[in-house]
This record gives sequence, structure tokens and C-alpha cells, in this order.
Amino acid sequence: MTATPVLALHEVSHHYPGGVVALEQVSLALHPGEFVAVVGPSGCGKSTLLSLLAGLTAPVAGRVSSVVRSPGELGMVFQDPTLMPWASVAENIALPLRLMRRPAGEVTARVVEAVRQVGLAGFEASLPAELSGGMRMRVAIARALVTRPRLLLMDEPFAALDELTRERMNEQLLALWRELGITCLFVTHSLYEAVFLATRVLVMAPRPGRVIAEVAVPAGYPRGDAWRSDAAFAALRGELAAQLRHSAEPASP
Repeated sequence: MTATPVLALHEVSHHYPGGVVALEQVSLALHPGEFVAVVGPSGCGKSTLLSLLAGLTAPVAGRVSSVVRSPGELGMVFQDPTLMPWASVAENIALPLRLMRRPAGEVTARVVEAVRQVGLAGFEASLPAELSGGMRMRVAIARALVTRPRLLLMDEPFAALDELTRERMNEQLLALWRELGITCLFVTHSLYEAVFLATRVLVMAPRPGRVIAEVAVPAGYPRGDAWRSDAAFAALRGELAAQLRHSAEPASP
């Protein structure tokens, strides 16, 4: 790809007080319209990677470059929906726009649009406690999308959902990604999920975290059950699993 990356890390390293090295010389680039998944064992620095990409943490070494210039151009979704329990669906979705002091008419219009995008029409006045886990996550996604971001960062957003709900959410997320044309980076422990969603998958090694492999997913979109049952799907999952097993093996003396 020749387009300027939306976001890139250039030989970035990061460590925490006490000497824990979270990331070591990580380089990656997210290009416009990509859907990139990141997989790796627990403690390999995936959350630190997201924090650096979001600009919440500054690297100890290396450089982060980004075309994202304002908070509204970046959306984030976490494993926990982190909704305000006393606020309605519409109020939760509107929060980023209200913090940006957008005009009331614009807030209303964008909330209506975001509710439609995630399929929650009719639930605007509901409280989070009245929703299922999948619906609460859709509210979190709508809140991330309501500012019309260029980049969406997602940290294991579907990990707590049952398998069938997770599959439906994967399909809905891909439909949104294709409709909006945004760039997405998706952290997951699930190789199954990574292969289903991504245009390419980055594999991280155990701490100190570093990218040890990049696996392209050549399947087209839309994707559904036919892709999940395809032999190529199983082969890619196997390739990723082999990469992770190899990274976990102790070095030869």
C-alpha cells in the first residue's frame, strides 16, 4: 500500500517503573481502511500497545506517527462496556459529543445515526441494566463511532460474550467497518476471531512484547459461516497457533 498510514509505530519500546519491559522495538503501520487484529499471550504488552497507539502513553524509545489530530478522530472500545448505569442508551452514546461541546441538534442527529448503525432502534431510553451483554457492547461501539472517527481501537471487546453472541457481534462489526470505511485495530486472544475479522493478523511474542509474525487473511468480504467452515480458515488458524507455540518455546542453550 502506498497511502500514508493512519497510525504507525517506529521501533517503539516501553518499560514501566521497576524494570518491567512491556514492548521492545515494535514497528507497525495501520493503513486507511484496514482491519488489523493483534494476538499474543497474556502479558505480552497488547494493552500497552493500544495505550501507545491511542496517545495515552508516551514511548520510552522510538516514535509514534499519526494522522489522527483530534480526540473525535479516535474511537476506543474496551472489554468492559464502561457505561454510565444511571444514563440511558442515548445519553451514554451522546457523552463524547457533549464533552466536545457539540451543538444540541448535531448531538441528537448523530446519536440517532449511531443507534441505527448498531441496531438498537427502540432502546434509546433503556438503561444499561435492562440490556443484554451484547446490547451493552453495541452501545459502547455506538459511543465510539458517534464522533465519526478515522481510527477505531478495540481491546478484546467480545471476550465476555457467549460464543453465538460473539459470532453475531463479529459479523455486525464487519458490516459497520465496511459501511463506514474506518481503520480498525482489534486486540483478541481468539485466533478464531482474528481470522474471521481481519485483513491481516499481527502475532506478538511473550514479554518483552514484539511483533514476530504478520499473517495476511486473503478472504474477501462479507464473511459468514461459509468462511468459518472453509479449509483455508482452519489453515490460517493453525498457522497462527504454530507461531504462538514457537514464540513460547524456550531458546536453545
